Amino acid sequence: MEASPQMLALAAAARAWWEAGRPDGWSLEQHLADPAAGCSDSAQERALAVTVAQWVRPGN
Repeated sequence: MEASPQMLALAAAARAWWEAGRPDGWSLEQHLADPAAGCSDSAQERALAVTVAQWVRPGN
């Protein structure tokens, strides 16, 4: 099943948000190891960060 343009746009926006929250000086690998770094204490925000990292992680 192919993703709709809206779903692709949502995924791209979520990834851009997650990457923008990466702590200064961190590599992608460091951020993947601690995907909620840079997030607020909001459970929803942290869950979104973990989900995006799972999607971004090589091999997924």
